[in-house]
Amino acid sequence: MTAPERRPPPLAPEARTSVLGLRKAPDTEGPPPARPVSEGPGAARALLAAAFVAAAVWYLAWRARTLNPEALGLSLAILAAEVFLFGGALLRLFVAWRLTVRAPAAPEGGLAVDVFVTTADEPVETVRRTLLAARNMEYAHRTWLLDDGNRPEMRRLALSLRCRYIGRREPVRGRAGSLNNALKFSDAELVALFAADHAPARRFLVETLGYFRDAGVGFVQTPLDSYNLDSFAHRREPARRLAWNDGSLFFRVLQRGRDWRGAALLCASCAVVRRAALDQVGGFAASTSAEALHTSLKLHKRGYRSVYHARSLAFGLAPAGAAAFVRGHMRRGLGAMQVWRRERILASRRLSAAQKLCYFAHAAASFGGWAKAVLYAAPAAVLVSGSAPFAAPAEAFLLRFVPCYLLGCWMLAELGRGYARTLAVAQYGMAKFGAELWATGAELR
Repeated sequence: MTAPERRPPPLAPEARTSVLGLRKAPDTEGPPPARPVSEGPGAARALLAAAFVAAAVWYLAWRARTLNPEALGLSLAILAAEVFLFGGALLRLFVAWRLTVRAPAAPEGGLAVDVFVTTADEPVETVRRTLLAARNMEYAHRTWLLDDGNRPEMRRLALSLRCRYIGRREPVRGRAGSLNNALKFSDAELVALFAADHAPARRFLVETLGYFRDAGVGFVQTPLDSYNLDSFAHRREPARRLAWNDGSLFFRVLQRGRDWRGAALLCASCAVVRRAALDQVGGFAASTSAEALHTSLKLHKRGYRSVYHARSLAFGLAPAGAAAFVRGHMRRGLGAMQVWRRERILASRRLSAAQKLCYFAHAAASFGGWAKAVLYAAPAAVLVSGSAPFAAPAEAFLLRFVPCYLLGCWMLAELGRGYARTLAVAQYGMAKFGAELWATGAELR
């Protein structure tokens, strides 16, 4: 952790009083808590999943016997891409099979809570909105502005809103470095995290702090929602008053499935973390570009439990244009690769089998760009070479491929509980596959 560059203003008398008598952070030992209620797939979805798996195995077994020796490289590449995508579908089936349904308990009184709002170059008005919302949340807490831009206007803003301020002249190690630096000034039991553009609802703390009655809970994560519905990541249906975005499937379904498996991910914002848990893993992970993903993995390895509270309690700004959207996926993809290489997830003895599969599914998704690239290029390669990727009549191929493809789309849509829109997912897949290629290629280099 870097040395703090600027000390915050002294605590107000009421703030000093609120942290007196701070209780010792609990350890993770003790009887395990009751498992949360869950929502299963239902008999119809289970039957559909079985039909898809049977059709896919039938198709791939046939494909393996019909490799075209005249275009063996192309034939093998397409088969490998299909096998990879089938494996990805099985992993998604595993993650999304059963989803948690959580009801928060009332929080304990007298918890010491610090709220960290991180900023680097966001406009003053954006940060002002978030600070006001964070300061006005129910439940006693202190609000801190962590400024990696070290801007005088941000210091003035924090002081005008009666918030604490920490500025860094040299923002090394990115957001993780800023958070770890702030921890030096904080003695709170719990730390809430918000990006500069994520304004929380008044009941954010009231609805999340109750989960920490379980001494083994290391962090609570909520969805990262956005209010700028005209962004590149959104698809709107005004007639039906619906808005879908590229993160809907992850935050509405996959995080709830990971929560059931004990592997919910900590994200960059809209979360609460137990300070004692952070101390045991050395603070926020700063050695990769995915500090949140890396930190959640370290906490799970340490034996702490995670909670995903699926209620939207904060709203921020989604990437407005395609360039920012792709850059974000490049950074997250590279971070996932760095975490995968450094943590050796599948070989870890401190993760359960379900947790390993969930983390493996998250990392493996970054390699999907290579499979997509092969399939996108396949039609052109067939036209140029004049050779089909299989040595069999087209009728035999269509007889096996079409049912497999349709059942796969149907199954993923059903398991997505209405958030996995086949066409939209395919469109955004084309937008992201270049970022996935870059991320995995950069890490391999």
